[in-house]
Amino acid sequence: MRHKKIIIPFLLGMACIFLSQWLLRTPLLILLKKYGPLGEWEVFYPLITGFFIALSAGVFEETGRFLFRKYTLQHYDTIACAIFFGLGHGLLEALLLLLPSIQSLDSNHLPLLLLERILAILYHIGASVLIWKGFWKKKEILYLFFTILLHGLINFTIPLATEAMWPPALFYGVLIFTDIFLMVHVAWEVKRRKP
Repeated sequence: MRHKKIIIPFLLGMACIFLSQWLLRTPLLILLKKYGPLGEWEVFYPLITGFFIALSAGVFEETGRFLFRKYTLQHYDTIACAIFFGLGHGLLEALLLLLPSIQSLDSNHLPLLLLERILAILYHIGASVLIWKGFWKKKEILYLFFTILLHGLINFTIPLATEAMWPPALFYGVLIFTDIFLMVHVAWEVKRRKP
């Protein structure tokens, strides 16, 4: 029974990223680039478009996380369930991003890419705990909004590095700083609540 309490959130975390990112957001962005204004905006307004795309990741993934918690995981209300949901979310995202390109990667870039994925997994664990905390505190929408904004701002450092020529270390610095904050928060919640 205890294993079920963490396996189900883990598997639903995987389902969440697959549905929100690969079945909804990515096809929608492709359609908007091909048939909508996004392709043209990318050329003329790259930073504004970059911000829109970065924020869309937060909107889709964090709303997905929120909906899964609200409608499929009401009875999985522990800190351990939040952590394993985030772990499933982050691991499947890492596999879906890394596996198609692993053979074509230069071995010099692999350690940096693995570091980025580890940091992303830690983010997803922390973000899941934030969404769960919104339900614990009866402030679900406030925590959802904060998590969407946080996700969008982290992702926005990517177009800042590529389009505005900010140093690439900015992305890693922001992600490391955010992860430290989130992991301290997760540790605090683990201490306060029954795993």
